[in-house]
Amino acid sequence: MSNRADNMKFVVLISLVATIGGFLFGFDSGVINGTVDGLKLAFNSDSVATGFNVASMLLGCAAGALAAGRLADKFGRKKLLQVSAVLFVVSAWGSGIADTSLSFVIYRILGGLLLWRSVVASGGLCRIRCTTHQYY
Repeated sequence: MSNRADNMKFVVLISLVATIGGFLFGFDSGVINGTVDGLKLAFNSDSVATGFNVASMLLGCAAGALAAGRLADKFGRKKLLQVSAVLFVVSAWGSGIADTSLSFVIYRILGGLLLWRSVVASGGLCRIRCTTHQYY
């Protein structure tokens, strides 16, 4: 019974870690929507350009979601998540120091591309869940 309890603790821990990806995506969306006036002022942009600055991350999300499965199959989930963590720091840092609208959009798209990590992490979570619990 102890092995089953240990497995359940492991599944709960992995589930909590995997949900952080979804939380961070929602948090990022909320934060960027609260900075619309600041972006407009910082980059001296009109409404269309400011809207693109805010929405640019979604372009990366779409492209990243399309590539997530193939990348995970080719390089492995763990290695992909490690690289993703480093690149996400680069994306956050770049978004913070961006001095032009173009550089801001590039770093935002990079951040969006990296959101496929939630797809990769949840796929791994499903695999762990299925091996620890047998359904008859």
